[in-house]
Amino acid sequence: MSLVIIITSKIIGKTRFYSEFGQNGAYKMIPTYRAMMLKGCKKRSFKVTRDTYPNVFQNAPSIECPPNFPQTPYRGWIRTDNGRGPRIQLYEPGFADRYTLKGVGDRDRIAIQIHAGPGKSTGCFMVGGGKKGYRSFLAALETFTAPNEELAVHVHAR
Repeated sequence: MSLVIIITSKIIGKTRFYSEFGQNGAYKMIPTYRAMMLKGCKKRSFKVTRDTYPNVFQNAPSIECPPNFPQTPYRGWIRTDNGRGPRIQLYEPGFADRYTLKGVGDRDRIAIQIHAGPGKSTGCFMVGGGKKGYRSFLAALETFTAPNEELAVHVHAR
Protein backbone atom coordinates (compact mmCIF):
# COMPACT_ATOMS: atom_id res chain seq x y z
CA MET A 1 0.00 0.00 0.00
CA SER A 2 1.39 3.41 -0.96
CA LEU A 3 1.46 6.51 1.18
CA VAL A 4 -1.57 8.78 0.95
CA ILE A 5 -1.25 12.49 1.68
CA ILE A 6 -4.37 14.58 2.30
CA ILE A 7 -4.24 18.37 2.31
CA THR A 8 -7.40 19.65 3.97
CA SER A 9 -9.22 22.97 4.15
CA LYS A 10 -9.07 23.06 7.98
CA ILE A 11 -7.09 26.04 9.31
CA ILE A 12 -4.94 25.02 12.29
CA GLY A 13 -2.58 27.97 12.81
CA LYS A 14 -0.53 30.70 11.16
CA THR A 15 2.99 31.10 9.79
CA ARG A 16 5.17 33.73 8.14
CA PHE A 17 4.96 34.21 4.38
CA TYR A 18 7.75 36.23 2.76
CA SER A 19 7.72 38.53 -0.27
CA GLU A 20 11.17 37.27 -1.37
CA PHE A 21 12.78 33.85 -1.54
CA GLY A 22 15.16 32.88 1.26
CA GLN A 23 12.98 34.35 4.02
CA ASN A 24 13.75 37.89 2.83
CA GLY A 25 11.68 40.99 2.28
CA ALA A 26 8.38 41.83 3.91
CA TYR A 27 6.30 39.13 5.51
CA LYS A 28 2.69 38.57 6.47
CA MET A 29 1.11 35.99 8.73
CA ILE A 30 -1.04 33.54 6.75
CA PRO A 31 -3.09 30.48 7.72
CA THR A 32 -1.71 26.98 7.88
CA TYR A 33 -3.89 24.01 7.00
CA ARG A 34 -4.05 20.50 8.38
CA ALA A 35 -2.40 17.83 6.25
CA MET A 36 -2.03 14.12 6.94
CA MET A 37 0.12 11.20 5.85
CA LEU A 38 -1.67 7.86 5.95
CA LYS A 39 -0.26 4.40 5.36
CA GLY A 40 -2.17 1.40 6.58
CA CYS A 41 -3.17 2.17 10.17
CA LYS A 42 -0.32 4.70 10.63
CA LYS A 43 -1.09 8.42 10.52
CA ARG A 44 1.01 11.58 10.91
CA SER A 45 -0.34 15.12 10.83
CA PHE A 46 1.52 18.19 9.65
CA LYS A 47 0.62 21.68 8.47
CA VAL A 48 1.03 23.45 5.16
CA THR A 49 0.39 26.85 3.62
CA ARG A 50 -1.86 27.20 0.58
CA ASP A 51 -1.59 30.92 -0.18
CA THR A 52 0.57 32.30 -2.99
CA TYR A 53 2.64 35.42 -3.52
CA PRO A 54 0.17 37.13 -5.93
CA ASN A 55 -2.84 36.89 -3.62
CA VAL A 56 -0.93 37.84 -0.43
CA PHE A 57 1.22 40.74 -1.66
CA GLN A 58 -0.41 41.93 -4.89
CA ASN A 59 -4.15 41.44 -4.20
CA ALA A 60 -4.23 39.33 -7.37
CA PRO A 61 -6.05 36.04 -7.89
CA SER A 62 -4.44 33.06 -6.22
CA ILE A 63 -2.42 30.64 -8.32
CA GLU A 64 -2.51 27.92 -5.68
CA CYS A 65 -2.66 24.25 -6.50
CA PRO A 66 -6.23 23.40 -7.51
CA PRO A 67 -8.07 20.50 -5.87
CA ASN A 68 -7.77 17.17 -7.62
CA PHE A 69 -10.81 15.42 -9.07
CA PRO A 70 -12.28 13.25 -6.27
CA GLN A 71 -11.82 9.99 -8.17
CA THR A 72 -8.29 10.89 -9.39
CA PRO A 73 -5.77 11.87 -6.71
CA TYR A 74 -2.62 13.57 -7.80
CA ARG A 75 0.52 11.46 -7.75
CA GLY A 76 3.74 12.45 -6.08
CA TRP A 77 7.37 11.45 -5.95
CA ILE A 78 10.18 12.48 -3.66
CA ARG A 79 12.74 14.81 -5.24
CA THR A 80 16.20 15.29 -3.79
CA ASP A 81 17.90 17.18 -6.65
CA ASN A 82 19.14 20.79 -6.75
CA GLY A 83 20.38 20.77 -3.15
CA ARG A 84 17.03 22.14 -1.90
CA GLY A 85 16.34 19.19 0.37
CA PRO A 86 13.74 16.48 -0.04
CA ARG A 87 10.34 17.59 -1.32
CA ILE A 88 7.34 16.00 -2.97
CA GLN A 89 6.75 16.78 -6.64
CA LEU A 90 3.06 16.55 -7.58
CA TYR A 91 1.69 15.57 -10.97
CA GLU A 92 -1.51 14.30 -12.52
CA PRO A 93 -1.81 11.02 -14.41
CA GLY A 94 -2.55 11.59 -18.08
CA PHE A 95 0.08 14.24 -18.72
CA ALA A 96 3.23 13.34 -20.65
CA ASP A 97 5.55 14.24 -17.75
CA ARG A 98 5.72 13.91 -13.97
CA TYR A 99 5.54 17.70 -13.32
CA THR A 100 2.15 18.86 -14.66
CA LEU A 101 -1.31 18.91 -13.09
CA LYS A 102 -4.62 20.64 -13.65
CA GLY A 103 -7.23 19.03 -11.38
CA VAL A 104 -10.42 21.07 -11.30
CA GLY A 105 -8.45 24.22 -12.24
CA ASP A 106 -8.73 26.17 -15.49
CA ARG A 107 -5.10 25.82 -16.62
CA ASP A 108 -2.19 23.42 -16.50
CA ARG A 109 0.23 23.98 -13.61
CA ILE A 110 3.84 22.81 -13.45
CA ALA A 111 6.32 22.27 -10.61
CA ILE A 112 3.80 22.17 -7.75
CA GLN A 113 5.53 20.72 -4.68
CA ILE A 114 5.24 20.14 -0.96
CA HIS A 115 8.48 21.61 0.41
CA ALA A 116 10.15 23.38 3.33
CA GLY A 117 8.83 26.73 4.48
CA PRO A 118 8.55 29.50 5.43
CA GLY A 119 9.29 31.30 2.23
CA LYS A 120 7.76 32.71 -0.91
CA SER A 121 5.41 30.47 -2.90
CA THR A 122 4.05 30.64 -6.40
CA GLY A 123 1.66 27.73 -5.95
CA CYS A 124 3.41 25.14 -3.81
CA PHE A 125 2.46 23.86 -0.37
CA MET A 126 5.02 24.85 2.25
CA VAL A 127 5.41 22.74 5.37
CA GLY A 128 4.75 24.88 8.45
CA GLY A 129 6.35 24.71 11.86
CA GLY A 130 9.82 25.93 10.94
CA LYS A 131 12.82 23.60 11.03
CA LYS A 132 11.21 21.37 13.65
CA GLY A 133 8.04 20.95 11.56
CA TYR A 134 10.03 20.20 8.43
CA ARG A 135 12.26 17.66 10.23
CA SER A 136 9.14 15.92 11.54
CA PHE A 137 7.66 15.89 8.02
CA LEU A 138 10.89 14.36 6.61
CA ALA A 139 11.04 11.74 9.38
CA ALA A 140 7.47 10.68 8.59
CA LEU A 141 8.28 10.48 4.87
CA GLU A 142 11.29 8.31 5.59
CA THR A 143 9.26 6.04 7.88
CA PHE A 144 6.29 5.70 5.54
CA THR A 145 7.90 5.43 2.09
CA ALA A 146 10.09 3.01 0.20
CA PRO A 147 12.65 4.19 -2.37
CA ASN A 148 11.00 5.34 -5.62
CA GLU A 149 7.50 4.84 -4.18
CA GLU A 150 4.70 6.78 -5.86
CA LEU A 151 2.43 8.68 -3.49
CA ALA A 152 -1.29 9.50 -3.77
CA VAL A 153 -2.05 13.14 -2.91
CA HIS A 154 -5.56 14.46 -2.28
CA VAL A 155 -6.02 18.25 -2.25
CA HIS A 156 -9.35 19.39 -0.81
CA ALA A 157 -11.07 22.58 -1.94
CA ARG A 158 -10.87 25.46 0.50
